[in-house]
Amino acid sequence: MARKHAREDWRKAVKSLQEGPDESLESMKNLKYPIDDLEVQDVTSFTHLLLLTTPTLQKPERVEMWSKVIYSICTVQTKAYQRPYISKDVANSLTDKMLYILRNCTDPIVLSARQDNKTTYPIELLYALSSLVKYSNRTSPFWEELVNIESGILIKIAAPDKEIRIRRASLDYIDSICQHVSLSVESMVKLIDNLLKLFDGSLLKLLGKKAAAAQDEELHALLYKLQVSILRVLHTILPQFDSFSVHILPSLLATLKVAMTTGLPGHQIPLRMRPLEPHPDVGYVDVGYQAASVAGPKQSKIRRKIHSDHPFPGHAFISSDSGSGEGRGEERGQCLSGASDSEMSDGEITSSSSQIRQATVKIRLRALNCLSTIFQSLERQPTFSYGFSFLPHDTPTSNSPPSILTCLNQDNSHKCQSAAISVLMSILDNSKPFLAMASDPSSGPTHPFISYSNKLGGVIRELHRSLLEFISKEKRATLLTQAVKCLAILVSNTSYHKLTTSYIKDILLCLGSIISINQTDVSIACLTCYGALISLSLPLEDLGKSSSPRCEMEAWLEEGPKGKLWILDHCVQLITQKDTKQSLLMEAIQVLTALVKFYFPQIRPKWKELANVYFDCLVNKPEPIQLHALKFLDEIGRTLATRQDMSDEIGSIMEYWERLLSIQSPSLLQWLQDTTCPLSCSHSCSVLATIGNTPMSHLSEETKNRVLPLLLNLSKYSNPSIKSSAIRTLGIFSQYSSQCFDATFILDVCDSITNGLNLKEVVAVRIQASWSIGNMTDSLIHEEGHRAKILLFYETLSKSVVVAMGDIEKVKVNAFRAAGNLLHVLTDEIYLMCEHSVINMCSRLAASVNVGIMKGRWNACYACYNAFTNPSFLKNCSQPMATRND
Repeated sequence: MARKHAREDWRKAVKSLQEGPDESLESMKNLKYPIDDLEVQDVTSFTHLLLLTTPTLQKPERVEMWSKVIYSICTVQTKAYQRPYISKDVANSLTDKMLYILRNCTDPIVLSARQDNKTTYPIELLYALSSLVKYSNRTSPFWEELVNIESGILIKIAAPDKEIRIRRASLDYIDSICQHVSLSVESMVKLIDNLLKLFDGSLLKLLGKKAAAAQDEELHALLYKLQVSILRVLHTILPQFDSFSVHILPSLLATLKVAMTTGLPGHQIPLRMRPLEPHPDVGYVDVGYQAASVAGPKQSKIRRKIHSDHPFPGHAFISSDSGSGEGRGEERGQCLSGASDSEMSDGEITSSSSQIRQATVKIRLRALNCLSTIFQSLERQPTFSYGFSFLPHDTPTSNSPPSILTCLNQDNSHKCQSAAISVLMSILDNSKPFLAMASDPSSGPTHPFISYSNKLGGVIRELHRSLLEFISKEKRATLLTQAVKCLAILVSNTSYHKLTTSYIKDILLCLGSIISINQTDVSIACLTCYGALISLSLPLEDLGKSSSPRCEMEAWLEEGPKGKLWILDHCVQLITQKDTKQSLLMEAIQVLTALVKFYFPQIRPKWKELANVYFDCLVNKPEPIQLHALKFLDEIGRTLATRQDMSDEIGSIMEYWERLLSIQSPSLLQWLQDTTCPLSCSHSCSVLATIGNTPMSHLSEETKNRVLPLLLNLSKYSNPSIKSSAIRTLGIFSQYSSQCFDATFILDVCDSITNGLNLKEVVAVRIQASWSIGNMTDSLIHEEGHRAKILLFYETLSKSVVVAMGDIEKVKVNAFRAAGNLLHVLTDEIYLMCEHSVINMCSRLAASVNVGIMKGRWNACYACYNAFTNPSFLKNCSQPMATRND
């Protein structure tokens, strides 16, 4: 019954708008039931009724109420039903009507505040227009005309000579347009330029006011809210850029650098902002190895509410003399101070002061979010070149310029601290080639010139100091988790072997003090950081040398504060517990995998225990956990096969493989047979490929008869992932000793690999097949047992190699290697049998020496060398090579 009365009341009110009596305004204001209580069909009918009404400029109150109703209708549909019910035609018509009204009331007299000091009706029009954008199907040129810098009406309304509330409403409309419409790059660039000018103008107005006047606080709050609106539009536009214009980026970053510390105690803003240029000395160092990957998202989502333990002090503004410092290059002494000169207590803080604090928090948060978006979008070199200006390279003092660490250490807003960490993670991620240039800063007296490498060393020192200090003091689990992940990124990208200062011990002590916190996310972040520390590796040219970070890690593993191999026991304990969460379990497996890869000599006494962890605890787990467990087994198998000092444990190794390939559950055989999980099956093939020559020769015939036919069947399976992994494993097996397999299996392997080179196969399969055929032909040169069987499969291999040599470059590279091997073992008898294929191989090799990618040309030259060392080749094939006749 109530809904029925509500519908009738709203219907009468809307109809009265069409008739025009002023009493309709009061009737709409005094409705008992909000529009949220109406049915969908009623909301739609009200929209059509509103379409028939056209308020005039002579009645601003009617325009205001009419706009409010439209805004309410659009809002309720979004909130209550999550889908639009306003047709595109209706939305376009309403937009045209309101824009007509807006264009005819842009006169300054009409836009001036009314006598009752309330907001003017164009504000309601702007908010109603912004709510209609999502329903309209107008093309980009229509919206670009509204935001055009020269003639756009929204830009005119946002001009500095208009009232601040109207300017904010116009910016909100621009933000709504940018959210729902794809503007051209040129329009967005011009819009950003204009927004930066508006932001700078608002700063100048703040600087121009007298200090701490109570009557000015409301104006200050409005100016800060205007800055929030400007930054909100920027944050909407920035993700739409594929690349940033060179002339926009310096000014944009300079503005954001000022905004990210707005309102912080003791913070000073210069009157004139200089564009932020990239650091000229930022270079790139080929570190010779890949940086260790760090688990976790690049930028964590910020879901915490703004909460300050202590309110920000009130704001005092130092007046500036407009006649001073006219020169473009002069330093301006006037500044905006965040320190308070007010003697009011917290209980006496006015509502305007509270609004100022809230607005400055939003300004900092928006600015930091914009910075994070920019640094994630840029390439690595410009990211670090510009990001270097946001990182301190010396101990901060009262005169130090602001940095990201200023936001992290001085901001009382948890949300801003989280955003600051996200910016820091965006700058540091994949920065290893740039941080590799760092050297320890000199500890002696300060010199007028500081080298770039010393500055980088100072940056690394300050980042470690601030992050470790923040982690040791932070009590909130969410911020603590994010800070530890940021530390993990810093660890994985720092070349500690080039620094004399020891950071490893401090990091280990800090992690040891917080890993016992009963918070899953904190534990995951700590294990991520431990994994980054364990995965630290030397460049190729420094392998075999003594490294201070490695020595520290070895000492920690052997004699750590919590006992020998404490981290290994901790991870095993997490895996064996039944209530361990999946994400924590996966992180523990990754740490164990890193230990096996980088510190096997230290954990060698416990490798059997680690292998048993899989059999006892990791079976019947979800697929993501199984994938990590299979990578763990892959690393164990690879380590056992490559280490020369494991020959005395062949019995234990064979026991491990026999159990892993047994028919009883659990075993690797189960995953090889389960093709419903392609990833697990392909990873199982990779684990099997690590068995090595010696264990394969010692496997029982029963085990071989179970595994090898299954692998051959998988190499013909329809799924590309399973097929390519099986072919790769067969290519590795083909290099093992001839005593491992009989002639029939070798022929089957040859057939499977050559089938994978068929041009009808997907590229991934063909690439793996070409790599495998290169391996198989390598064994013809190095293994006498395989060479004795060459007549069985030479013709098949040569025909497939000719086909692969005409494929894409990634397939050709290994096909050239295979061709050289086949020509190296060519005999007179084979030449008579495969003359056409041999001539084609020769011709394609000769044609590829000077054509294609460098790796392919190298392999073609090396293949020619292999061929020329064979007298039989020189006897039979010298003519085809000379003429390059295909």
